[in-house]
Amino acid sequence: MDVLKEIAQAEGRARDIEREFKQKAEDLAKATKGRLARTREQSEKALENELAVLRADLDRALEQEKKKVLEASREAQGTLERQVRENTSRVIQLVLKEIGL
Repeated sequence: MDVLKEIAQAEGRARDIEREFKQKAEDLAKATKGRLARTREQSEKALENELAVLRADLDRALEQEKKKVLEASREAQGTLERQVRENTSRVIQLVLKEIGL
């Protein structure tokens, strides 16, 4: 009977140990899940911040490029206006010369 009693006690301890490890595994899984969620959240926030910085840089670069293009356009327009004035003046001189004035 002592042997059966010891076997029953050992089985009881084994069940207790099994429940304990099962609970520890569940707790560890919950904790890991929570850490993963926090890590994912932090990563998403960091990426959003980085994206905001990149967008701001891109907006600044685009604005600078617009200014450069606008300035180049103004310069080209000024050059064309000067050429038109010069050519108009030459055409008038040629016309006046042809009509004898």
